[in-house]
Amino acid sequence: MVGEAMAMEKPVVATDVGGVHELLGDTGTIIPSRDPDALAKAMLDVMRRPIQLRRVLGRAARERVVTQFDARILFPKWELLYRSLLG
Repeated sequence: MVGEAMAMEKPVVATDVGGVHELLGDTGTIIPSRDPDALAKAMLDVMRRPIQLRRVLGRAARERVVTQFDARILFPKWELLYRSLLG
């Protein structure tokens, strides 16, 4: 869901689980997992920012997901990796 939110130009606050940190990079806010107070605080912080700043964050998130995580970019890289592993 993080990638989908990024693609929709939404500012993202997410917990640091799985590959979320790698996906989000510096285009959103990462909170330690299992810290609901920190998550709530970060979400309120983002919601209180001016709309223009939230739009800038959202556009940066979309740019990141489109340029670095689009299937047309990733699949050829994965194919090369798998081919190299297979010899």
